[in-house]
Amino acid sequence: MEQETLQYYKDISPFQAHPCGHDCLFHPVAGFIDPDIFMMYYKPRENYLSCIQMIGHPYFICQFKRYKEELEDRVNYFTSLINEEQIKLRPLKKKQVLEKVICYLHQERYQLHTDQIIRYIYSLYSMYKDVKVLNAYPLSIDKEDILCRFE
Repeated sequence: MEQETLQYYKDISPFQAHPCGHDCLFHPVAGFIDPDIFMMYYKPRENYLSCIQMIGHPYFICQFKRYKEELEDRVNYFTSLINEEQIKLRPLKKKQVLEKVICYLHQERYQLHTDQIIRYIYSLYSMYKDVKVLNAYPLSIDKEDILCRFE
């Protein structure tokens, strides 16, 4: 059983032994990553890794202290979001907000695949974490856990 498990992880690992084998000077530590094997390994996990990055940011997914109607009544909605006081959320709550956003984009407005939705949300995240884009805004919920407008 242990040998089967070990063999399974060796087969899916993108790290392969150096092609020179034991003749290589650094054979115990050095190796190479075959790009094809790496892409087979990475592609199914890409969405998970992107979501982990977004959830890990302290303010990209947050909660506001006001109601959604109060926020949307303002003339410059997105400009006001930037200056609105944010409440930090725990990772589990951030995950729930991210799921709300994905469900909203998947069902309500657009008929997109999950990969496309994650790429879109990740582009919002990239703009938010990049300080050069000053008008980037977070994914957020209001005082009653209702998803705020983000697009």
